[in-house]
Amino acid sequence: YVDLLLHDYAHAGPRQVTVVCPGFAADCLETIEEINMQNREACDDIDAKDSMGRTPYLCAASMNAYEAMLLLEELGADVHASDHGNLNALHWSLTKSYNGQVVDHLLCLGVRADQVSRDGNSVLDYARMVHDNPELEKKIEAYLAAKPR
Repeated sequence: YVDLLLHDYAHAGPRQVTVVCPGFAADCLETIEEINMQNREACDDIDAKDSMGRTPYLCAASMNAYEAMLLLEELGADVHASDHGNLNALHWSLTKSYNGQVVDHLLCLGVRADQVSRDGNSVLDYARMVHDNPELEKKIEAYLAAKPR
C-alpha cells in the first residue's frame, strides 16, 4: 500500500510525506529499510517536515525508537533538526517514556540540551515536567555544566 501511495504522491500529490509505522513495524528495521529502498526515488528528502515541522528523526526520537534513529542517521538525517515549536530530538525523546540509551546517544551527538522551545521550556524543564527522575536531571545538568560556553 505504501509503495502505491508514494508513487501517486510523487507524480501528483504532496511533495513531503512522513511515514509512521506504529507498533511492531516501528522497531522493525527491515521494514523501514525496505520502505526506504523501494521508494527512494519518490522520497528523496530524509528531512522532510510534516505540518508541525517534525522530521522522521524527530518522530523516531519521540517514540524512543533507537534503532530507527540509527538507520535515519545512516541515511543522512539531520539530528539537530527542530520543529515549528523549536523542539529538538532531546525534547521529543522526553515527551513520553524515558530511554537512557536514546538520551545518552543524543547528548553524544551534540544535540543541544540548552535549546529552549517556543513555549520557554528547556530540555531540562521537559525532564522535570514529564519524569520524576533525579538521575536524568543530574545527567542533563552535568552535560550542560561541562559544555563550553
